[in-house]
Amino acid sequence: GTSIFITEVVPFSIRDIIKSIIELLASIPSVIYGFIGIIFLVPAIASLFGISSGYTALAASLLLAIMAVPTIVGVSGETLSAVPKDYKEASLALGATKLQTLRHVILPIAKSGILASVMLGFGRAVGETVAVLMVVGNRAQIPVPPWNFLNPVYPITSVIAMQMGEASLYSEEYSALFGLGLILFIFTFIVNTTADIVVRRESKMGGRKK
Repeated sequence: GTSIFITEVVPFSIRDIIKSIIELLASIPSVIYGFIGIIFLVPAIASLFGISSGYTALAASLLLAIMAVPTIVGVSGETLSAVPKDYKEASLALGATKLQTLRHVILPIAKSGILASVMLGFGRAVGETVAVLMVVGNRAQIPVPPWNFLNPVYPITSVIAMQMGEASLYSEEYSALFGLGLILFIFTFIVNTTADIVVRRESKMGGRKK
């Protein structure tokens, strides 16, 4: 929705400024987002839900969502901007409104690129370490109930980052950390492969519709 608003609604004079801001947000180091989470998100969650500590899975989830948005918006915006003007002008010339043109012409053409942007954002969230490490609580326990996002957790990336330096070479702990890394790699590979298949299929379907 944000990409559509920037690309199709915002005036050209303001559009470049907004795009520059989005690119800046996408390039901010993870540790800065982590500090933002500690300063704003963690106290807000503790105050809102009346809990002793805001270092929770919810804080990490919200922070990852904030970090992924600039990537998704930026790539989606580029995809929407790449739709040929001839398609838009032809649709408008046939009597379609701007909303109808957006819904039936622009979005179907840009669908594969938008899906790719979402998967890129998701990929950044899956592999993120530093920002998550700073706000998630890092407590090795299973939340009760498991879907309770107001408890601290210990994500795979945080475990590897914190324990690898202390693990003895070729020890059981060392092997376990490599096992966790393998699990993370397999999960990321499955997600990326699935995304690639979906994008290719959508591209082929879009080509057939044209």
